[in-house]
Amino acid sequence: MRSLVTQAGSPHGYAVLVDTLEAGPSRHSLMGRFDETLNLLEYVVHHEDLRRGSGPVPHRTLHEEEVRELWRRARPILTRAYRKAPVAVRLEPDDSALTAIGKHSSGVVLSGAPLELVLHAFGRREAADIGIQGSADAMRSFAEWSAQR
Repeated sequence: MRSLVTQAGSPHGYAVLVDTLEAGPSRHSLMGRFDETLNLLEYVVHHEDLRRGSGPVPHRTLHEEEVRELWRRARPILTRAYRKAPVAVRLEPDDSALTAIGKHSSGVVLSGAPLELVLHAFGRREAADIGIQGSADAMRSFAEWSAQR
């Protein structure tokens, strides 16, 4: 990072840095495959950070196509977010099929709007409006694990 800052300290260096960033990841980079997905999810999550930064706000109504696209792109990332949970995690987005993560015998079900489930997975636990169901032991174990993330 220090090298990039130093190089960008001149007008020419800054122009080169802008061109490099504008070009995006190389075709050999793994980020090239996930760039669009991650950017959408990061944009949506940070947008909600700004909206909810001062406390609860009314839910935002997204178009059905936007919700579908958000959920489609989020599913692989949601799987990674909960893969090390000490219990199985099942995601139950409103009006959608259940997504199961983990092979534990007991678990929890996280339910809510797809946007809320994405916020929870991205660590916005307090801001996410979701329901959590499961046995007392599974919920306690999940809550302890979740609090440390």
